[in-house]
Amino acid sequence: DVEMIIDTLAGAEFGVVTFDNNAQQRIPFTNNKENVMQAINSINGLSEMNANGTSLNTPIRLLEDILSQDEDAVRIVFFISDGEITSDEELESYKDIGEYVDGGAVLGYGTSRGGEMQVSQYYDYEEADYLYYYDDDYNRVKAVSVIDEGNLKSIARDLGVSYYHFTSSDDFEDKFQDDLEDIVNLMSGEMEVTDSDSLEGYEDTYYWLLIPLFGLLLADYFIYRRKLAL
Repeated sequence: DVEMIIDTLAGAEFGVVTFDNNAQQRIPFTNNKENVMQAINSINGLSEMNANGTSLNTPIRLLEDILSQDEDAVRIVFFISDGEITSDEELESYKDIGEYVDGGAVLGYGTSRGGEMQVSQYYDYEEADYLYYYDDDYNRVKAVSVIDEGNLKSIARDLGVSYYHFTSSDDFEDKFQDDLEDIVNLMSGEMEVTDSDSLEGYEDTYYWLLIPLFGLLLADYFIYRRKLAL
């Protein structure tokens, strides 16, 4: 799904922010798709010994710092998560970040039934059961990731973007492709943000800039001809 976003928004610069116990920007902003996908594919969960549980508050300060650096840019945010909080923290507001967001979406993954989570190990085990997180190591009860759409919808409201729930890549294309095209239009200048609640079309006037540009090219041509004559 991330690769489809990159392909659709080709030419834009992408940054990748991940969060576990801490938040970090994996790569600086770049339009190199291979670098972005390499950063995405290198994401692994913490080892079971080091993981402290999930807090959706962890990336807030870093996101605000990154997005506030260039207020002239069109800033698109895709927040991707199951929305589940497994730490003792309550979800904080994302409204301060929403002031810097021009578009994007909150993308929710997972089900109410949940799914077992594979763990990244710093040591080798031959037994396949050790490749998962456990809520109860002694009784071998595997931990389960369950979607929390309430948290995800709250973040979407604060950011001023739409929320989508996906269970497959076909789901992504069917539900999100049209809105993704709207984001392309926003970034290409066919739509202009006038306030936080509305989008208003406007007529392109870039061709007026061609008149002085043509004059400069014409002047440069005669100067070049004169130099050749001399």
